[in-house]
Amino acid sequence: MEKVQVYARKSSNMYGLTDKQLEEAFTLYDLLVKSKITSKIQEEYPMLDFDEDDSLLELIHRVIDLATVEGADMVSDHRVINNYREYLKEQGQTTYSVTDHEFVEGKGVCGALFPDGKFVKCGNAEHYIIMENVDFEIQKKCVYFSSLHDGKDGVATFSPFGDKLLTDDQSKWISTNIIYMDSNQISMLEGYLS
Repeated sequence: MEKVQVYARKSSNMYGLTDKQLEEAFTLYDLLVKSKITSKIQEEYPMLDFDEDDSLLELIHRVIDLATVEGADMVSDHRVINNYREYLKEQGQTTYSVTDHEFVEGKGVCGALFPDGKFVKCGNAEHYIIMENVDFEIQKKCVYFSSLHDGKDGVATFSPFGDKLLTDDQSKWISTNIIYMDSNQISMLEGYLS
């Protein structure tokens, strides 16, 4: 049997923390999350007595652990959401519709700005719906706008997988429609506008 040479790969830790420090940070964060959620549940359901029923508290903590893992999976690969939506469509189950909104000067816009300058509106946190059938390479080049239409708390972001550059068509659309963006969206785009 032939021997295969294996080369060790240098690993780097998050924020320069040692393995032990990273483990401690995750443990402390896990405890914080469980404490916050447990407190909220106790506020909303005062009839539950966690001191009297340890098994109920254990169940809630297990659910939090499972939800944390699922959330981390979605963050690391957002295509999981689209894959599930595709599965639901194949099963003939209804998908959600996209919220429409009118542009109001200074209130904020919500949707995706495609590389060709086309803007597709959606409601806050509905971007995954409009991206459902869009090629991932195009998704990476979009600019995403989120807004509660309150005039100040909106966001304008690039895909974490893209190169964070505006196309000429995107720049033109932004320049033409900047009057509808809220102050935070404008502030986030200032470095990209000429």
